[in-house]
Amino acid sequence: MSSWFEVTIEVPDEIGEVAASLLLDLGSPGLECSDRGGMTSLVAYFREMPSFDDVYHLCRNAGGNHERWPLIRSRTIQDQDWAEDWKRHFQPLAIGQQLLISPPWNVPVSTDRIVIVIEPAMAFGTGQHPTTRGCLELIEEAVSANQITRALDVGTGSGILGIALARMGVEHVHAIDTDIAACKAAAANVEKNGVASSMQVTDDWCAVDGQFDLIVANLFTNLLRDLSDELLRRLAPNGSLVCSGFLSSDEAAVAAAYPTLQTRGRRDRDDWTALMLSPSDTSIAPRKIHRR
Repeated sequence: MSSWFEVTIEVPDEIGEVAASLLLDLGSPGLECSDRGGMTSLVAYFREMPSFDDVYHLCRNAGGNHERWPLIRSRTIQDQDWAEDWKRHFQPLAIGQQLLISPPWNVPVSTDRIVIVIEPAMAFGTGQHPTTRGCLELIEEAVSANQITRALDVGTGSGILGIALARMGVEHVHAIDTDIAACKAAAANVEKNGVASSMQVTDDWCAVDGQFDLIVANLFTNLLRDLSDELLRRLAPNGSLVCSGFLSSDEAAVAAAYPTLQTRGRRDRDDWTALMLSPSDTSIAPRKIHRR
């Protein structure tokens, strides 16, 4: 029986997602991620033990007290052990009032919630991370309160946020990611959830036209700042922006990048923040969510 190397790496929270991306680039088919009091613990799997020079380089460049990091531990496990560990980690997860995120091997037969099936793979977004959960809760709030016809998911990863929008009845969802592997994973998840008729996945901004009633962007702080002009241009006059992917300490920097928008909703969890921003208090009668 063949074996895998299970590698656990701990890095400071603010560089956790960058380190996770590096591990995926090194060939891990998936990651387990958890927060440990200011540190992010990443568990990755490899057929052959890679070099972690890029991870060390990332921590050294981060400055501060990061010279001591990362902490790296490894062990050898068999194929069947890895598969079972993976499945135990990803169980159905209820989020908000109506959503249930489920891996394909454990989809509930009967539930009153809107089920979103996500294959944990080489893309972010299983609902486990506080930023994804915060975005999903705010998306649910926005869709319940407003008439949303067109939505844009920027940095879609696994496609979970866009799929949630489509499953809650948004007619036109555009999802974009510059990572080709993420686009493939998202497209596969779109098919699994039966929303291909209402959700388009692309890696090309030119394929995304018009303005949107709701934009969701679960990105790093620097990307939220760099893309602010683009996102504001694409936001409809009475639209809302749901954004996350940043630590609570970076909230002011993110908000400053969107000076014409005000905070209308928020979720704070484990030092991470998700915000709902909009230009006005325009209220629209709540609507019933149509499941797909």
